[in-house]
Amino acid sequence: MKSKAEEMKNQVMGEEISFGVDMGGTVWAVSANRGAGKPLSYRAYRDQNGLGKEEIFYLELKKHIDLGRKAHVYYEAGRYGFTPARLMMGMGADVTVVPVSKLEIYSSGKRVKTDRLDSRILACLRQYCVKVPSVYIPTLEEEEKRSSERERARLTAEIKRLNSQMISIVERTELPTPCSHKTSKGWLEWLERLEKTGEISKIPRTDKRRFANFLEELRLFEGHRKSWEEFIEEELETERTQQKEKGRHSIYDRLMSFKGIGPAIARHLSWEIGDFRRFRNGKAFGSYFGLTSSHYASGNMDRDQGIAKKGRSSLRKMAIEMAWLFVHHQPDCWAVRKWAPELAKKGRNRRKAIVALARQLLVALWRHIVFEEKIKGAIINRPLKADA
Repeated sequence: MKSKAEEMKNQVMGEEISFGVDMGGTVWAVSANRGAGKPLSYRAYRDQNGLGKEEIFYLELKKHIDLGRKAHVYYEAGRYGFTPARLMMGMGADVTVVPVSKLEIYSSGKRVKTDRLDSRILACLRQYCVKVPSVYIPTLEEEEKRSSERERARLTAEIKRLNSQMISIVERTELPTPCSHKTSKGWLEWLERLEKTGEISKIPRTDKRRFANFLEELRLFEGHRKSWEEFIEEELETERTQQKEKGRHSIYDRLMSFKGIGPAIARHLSWEIGDFRRFRNGKAFGSYFGLTSSHYASGNMDRDQGIAKKGRSSLRKMAIEMAWLFVHHQPDCWAVRKWAPELAKKGRNRRKAIVALARQLLVALWRHIVFEEKIKGAIINRPLKADA
């Protein structure tokens, strides 16, 4: 005689179930969809009995998977990042992280906005969409590299902000305004010179106190950035060693080999993108940067609306910066020569040309990384060692 549990497992074996999860701070709103013709069930998960809402949902999900059901989980990219996705994938679930912009399109037209409705939309995506749009789920190692690069960028932005505020204080006095940003040491030397000449009295008392606060913050942020830069260097060396054991060079080193590509661009491109081989072709790689055209066709109207601007803005910024560096340092590169006549013009034509050049360079770099194709006319001034 079969047990009740075995009979239940045989009945549901092979069934598919889709969970739409709206992840809030205090509540996880979850809708379950068992297929066309079957009603959606709903449950709001909250912390209880010493278990977090996440843990309670994971236990429920595991029950379905253990019974033999194929579970699909959809949730919106946001505050919880990719940790839930990796945990649920480890259980055997098929997880899709939906970009926020796409969910807004699916939910447009509704007047009521609730977590329950959002979870229902997510649970029904697989049923009504041929291909559900998704965000790439990075590995923990890839996410750590992204985080370190973004933290360094945040600290740099804070240092620039403090410098701007300190300069604005000086601009309101009779003192000559510093022509450029300074380090905390540079500002301290500047203040010491004012003390010696007696010009420090030209700064109001309240602004002196503010200036001292800004200087202390600047010193703190500089220390944090230095420690992150040291950590990043260690990570680069570790990555280099790991790739060497596999008999190949790191993406960072391969990008750095080209004249015009420096450490900041090479690191940002390699760490933000992660695995270059996850893109099916060069066109998909170019569109990841949001540099592909956004087409509009309606009736007799058929035109391009400019670039799509999908994805992370910092990647687009780096791509355009890299294109200008290639124009300056790589004039014989085939892509630069192709767009040189348009780049010599002014205005809109020049802006369009640099975007087109950036997109073609990205495709060429992708083919170089994935298929080891040479970029015609490009100068490699940091040759890679053959004993990688």
